[in-house]
Amino acid sequence: MSEALQTNFNDVEAEGRIMLIKNPLGNGSEYYGRFNRRMVNTRTLIARIQARKAGTNELNVQQIAGFLKEEALAALRNGEAVNVLDLGTFYITPKGKYDGTGFVTEDGSKPLQVKCTPSQLTQNTVENIHITDISYSGRGIKIKSIYNKFTELEDGILTRGKEVRITGEKLKIGGKDSGIFLCPVDENTEVVSNEEMWTQCTHITANTSSSLEFYIPDVIDTGTKYKILVRTAYMGKDKNDRKNMLKAMSKVVSIAE
Repeated sequence: MSEALQTNFNDVEAEGRIMLIKNPLGNGSEYYGRFNRRMVNTRTLIARIQARKAGTNELNVQQIAGFLKEEALAALRNGEAVNVLDLGTFYITPKGKYDGTGFVTEDGSKPLQVKCTPSQLTQNTVENIHITDISYSGRGIKIKSIYNKFTELEDGILTRGKEVRITGEKLKIGGKDSGIFLCPVDENTEVVSNEEMWTQCTHITANTSSSLEFYIPDVIDTGTKYKILVRTAYMGKDKNDRKNMLKAMSKVVSIAE
């Protein structure tokens, strides 16, 4: 199992982590880095534009973005490289192994793929990120992100009666007393210890090691802040339950109508 070193950083506008994963090959660098990102979609970018540029027409921006997307894809289909807004260049490159007559892939897929090289402008945007904390990650269960499938945002606001996706590690639920729970927090953001006040999310639509999808109960109180607790004794297919329950707690979230 990979060992990992987790690096947290903060700046004026963002926070995140860099995960250093133990190199399983045993040569070259001892670790390779992986940035655990929060995904921002087009809808979020347009909302931010509206917040910064008063009077911006959302529909016009959406339409222009759609036109740019269509033309960029058309250019790639024509075999052209595409510079997107000076942020980076998408280009076509072969994949697989050359057998003397052509490129062959192991899975039989097409021997061409699209890659992207970021521009210097894009690279320069991360120059001022400062690492403020370094810690080793454990090998247990972990919640990495919480995504509201109704609003398509990861802003910590969930919608009552709507679906949520959690991503992370070793999340698969199984075994006695396992489940997903909404746990109220006090004024110090500590979870209320009385489990009778917790609300279990019983409508689970996806249950894998890396992802859980479930609905926020209709009866949940929207005036309270919560942390999401994932609790599982799952040991893998055809194995007995864990003796010690694995637990992961999220950051504070709120519930909206």
